Amino acid sequence: MSFVGFWIPVTAYPARVALVITALLALITQQHQSAEVNVSYVIALNVWMIICIAFVFFALIEYAIAIAYCESFYRLITTDDQHQHHSRVCHQSYRTIP
Repeated sequence: MSFVGFWIPVTAYPARVALVITALLALITQQHQSAEVNVSYVIALNVWMIICIAFVFFALIEYAIAIAYCESFYRLITTDDQHQHHSRVCHQSYRTIP
């Protein structure tokens, strides 16, 4: 579910953040519910859930990096009109901005 967010444009902040946060909260809830099995050792389910939570959290971090990159790239484009090297992802996302 969280990897569907990579198909959403970078400029769609609410959609991407809501999707990743929903996936993260769902995984944390499942982790909490699976903790009802009280054993003194780590079971495979715990390892699996921790890895899934880490991947979703890293997707959120990646999105923050993508926002920072596109914002700095947009500033570079607007300050330097002769700059011809446009990033395809950021350029398509900022096409409608005047």
